[in-house]
Amino acid sequence: SRLDGSMGSNSVNIVPLTHTNKVPTARPAITPAAAEKIQASAAEGDMQGLAMSVAAKRNPDGTIHYGMGFDDNALDGDIHINAGGVDVVIGESSHLLLEGTTMDFVEIEPGTWQFIFMNPNDANYSPPA
Repeated sequence: SRLDGSMGSNSVNIVPLTHTNKVPTARPAITPAAAEKIQASAAEGDMQGLAMSVAAKRNPDGTIHYGMGFDDNALDGDIHINAGGVDVVIGESSHLLLEGTTMDFVEIEPGTWQFIFMNPNDANYSPPA
């Protein structure tokens, strides 16, 4: 299903900060590790050929909540990023929140791997040392 920024059953429309179709100046990036995991997940779920849709919404405390899912619904205003053979789509409502973000797939602790978003727009973001 289409990730439109609603993040589940509690429907929340994310309104861009401006009413223009501003394309982020610092496009989001995907590391090779994230691209590889997206490809593996697509193969495991029989989703090859579908784009990975990434959405974001700002929480009241300033942090950002992220959603990901495979999607075949292209909309006007989407940003398409191809990294490592993976097509990632960011919906128009998430453009500004994901500006300058790098998505990675890392080992958080021994044996525990997950996607992370290094996002300068997040209130708790601190760049890697």
